Amino acid sequence: MAKRFNGEGTFRQRPDGRWEGRLAYTDDDGTRRRLSFYARSEKEARGKVREAVRRLEQGEPAKDSSQTVSSWCDEWARTTLEASKRKPTTKALMRTVIDKHVRPAKIGSIPLAKLRATHVDAWVLELRGRTRATKDGEVVRTLSESSIARFFRVLGVILDGAVRGERLAVNPARKVERPTAARPDVRALSMDEVSAILAAAMAMDSDPRGHRSHNHALFALIAATGLRKGEALGLGWEDVDFDAGRVEVRVTLSRVGGELIVTAPKTVKSRRSLAPADGVMRLLRTHRTAQLEDRLHAGDKWV
Repeated sequence: MAKRFNGEGTFRQRPDGRWEGRLAYTDDDGTRRRLSFYARSEKEARGKVREAVRRLEQGEPAKDSSQTVSSWCDEWARTTLEASKRKPTTKALMRTVIDKHVRPAKIGSIPLAKLRATHVDAWVLELRGRTRATKDGEVVRTLSESSIARFFRVLGVILDGAVRGERLAVNPARKVERPTAARPDVRALSMDEVSAILAAAMAMDSDPRGHRSHNHALFALIAATGLRKGEALGLGWEDVDFDAGRVEVRVTLSRVGGELIVTAPKTVKSRRSLAPADGVMRLLRTHRTAQLEDRLHAGDKWV
C-alpha cells in the first residue's frame, strides 16, 4: 500500500530567518505523521521536502534517523540479533565486534543520518592502525586483515538492519570496497610431527602422578578423520557404533562467555558419518573402558 500525501508540503520563514518545510502523510499502517525540514532558503527547503516525498514513494524512510551508530548497534543486538537463529558463537562474535570495535571507535558516535561511505572507510583504516609493541620493541598490528574483513561484514549486517528498520535509506557500507584477506597457506603436519603429538598424548595418559587425560584417543581420532576440535569434543558415546565401526558427527562443542555450548554443525554437510580405521576404533573402545573405570572410581564425585 503506497503512502498518501497531503499536497507537496507547506513552507514558511521562521523568525530566525531559516525556512521550514512541513510534510504530512499517512503511513502504510494508517498512522498520521508530520515532518519538518529546515533550510537557509525556501528553495533549499522545497528541495528537502521533494527528496522526502521521493524517498517515501520508493518505500524508504522520509529522512534517516538521528540515532547514533553505537545506539543502533545496541538496539539491534537486543532485538534482531537476540531473536535470530544464529549460533551462540556467532552471536558472541557480533556482540564483541560492537563492544570492542564499533562503540569505542569514532564511527560509533556518528548519527545514522550523517553516516557516509567515507566514515566506513575511515573506520577500516582506524582498525588497521591499531598497533602494540612486542617485548623486543617491535610495533605490530593488533588486528589481522582477516579479522578486519570479518568485522566489516558484521557492521554491514547491522546497517542492513537499520535499512530494514527504516532508520536508513541506504547502507553506506555497501558502497565501500570490502576488505579482503589472502587465504593463509595451510601446512599439514608431517607423519613424524603427528607421531610426536600422539606419543606425547600417550605419555600424558599414562602419567602416574595425576588423573588420566585420555588425550591419546582424542588426538588419534582427529588425526585419522580430520574432525574439527569442536566436533571431536562434542562426540558422545551414543555417536559411536563399535559394531558398525562408525562415528556420527551431529553436534559441536564451543565455549561462549565461559560456558560450554552444544550446537548443531554449521552446515548440512558437517553432519556426517565417518568410518575410522580399525586401530582407531580399538583405541576408542579402550578409552571407553578406561572412562568407565574412572567413573566407577569417582562415584558421586564424577563430572
